[in-house]
Amino acid sequence: MRIVKLLVVVLLTILFNPGIAQIIKFGNLNYSHVPIVNGDVMINWGAPTPMKINITFTRPSIEPWVSKPIKGELVLFYDTNGNRYDLLSTTFTTSDWDAGSFVSHVINRDVTFPANVLNGFNGYLNVYAKYRYYRDKYPDPENTDGWTDWIAIPGYQRFALAPYTIPVTSFEGPEMICNEGIYTITNPYAISLVDAAGVATLTDMGQNKWKVTNVSGGGSAKTVKLRSTSSTKTFDKDIIIGGGYVTAVQGPSSGHGGETFEFTMEYIGQGTIKWKCNSPLVDMSFGTTGPNLFIQTAELLRNQKNQEVIIEGIFTSTCGVVTQINKRLILNP
Repeated sequence: MRIVKLLVVVLLTILFNPGIAQIIKFGNLNYSHVPIVNGDVMINWGAPTPMKINITFTRPSIEPWVSKPIKGELVLFYDTNGNRYDLLSTTFTTSDWDAGSFVSHVINRDVTFPANVLNGFNGYLNVYAKYRYYRDKYPDPENTDGWTDWIAIPGYQRFALAPYTIPVTSFEGPEMICNEGIYTITNPYAISLVDAAGVATLTDMGQNKWKVTNVSGGGSAKTVKLRSTSSTKTFDKDIIIGGGYVTAVQGPSSGHGGETFEFTMEYIGQGTIKWKCNSPLVDMSFGTTGPNLFIQTAELLRNQKNQEVIIEGIFTSTCGVVTQINKRLILNP
């Protein structure tokens, strides 16, 4: 029983003795007067970004602490390219507290994030905060006069380049190529060629010029994307390798003999169209060279069920690449 009483006395002494572990503590910190999206502070492209920081501190609200002077320093900082930069260095004092109060006023400071720290290649960074205070005849255990060590404020605030301020990438060059094409890119970021494996390669020629080369051997056609990727946005230009190709043949899959049917070829790029059908049940005299094909089918006898007709849609691009899609039509009486 005596041991339990002793533990209780020791615990109460730790909790209520004003000379144990009483320090100036960080309360809260936030940013305002600046757009904040998904928790990120939005930073302008190529221009300073003004904002405000709002912070509170706490102190013991009992004597002798409420009678002691407070002098402290707060620093906001960030790291980039291996170097540390101060975004704000400011002070706080006794005047930031009401007499006898535990929590300080909300301390507001103007902050300006400099231009060109963030860009299309480096669109994010974390801003940290730290503070210290001066011990001036403070009680034990803070009774060594002088500055404390710097105290890190937990966490960080992410700053991000605002997507709506990033200059748009523009591309100048051919929409389709047979062999190769040269593209001039304004405001290029990270340049790449997407969906191009075995079809095309990309070469940086300097001075904001890139060359796209057809490496398919002339036997295939495909759309690839010339892409500029910033830290927060992506810009694309579609390039048709091989001049063009058929993508689909639209039309009915079944019907009755003696009816007229329409089929439509969908394609990308430029070239010529040809339709073929070798079935004796089909009359193609309406025309076989436009994107729309009309056919007349023959009447069927009752025992002529599930007669299969294959419509061939053939596209020859301006580069000479031939692509084809077949459409299956089932006829019944």
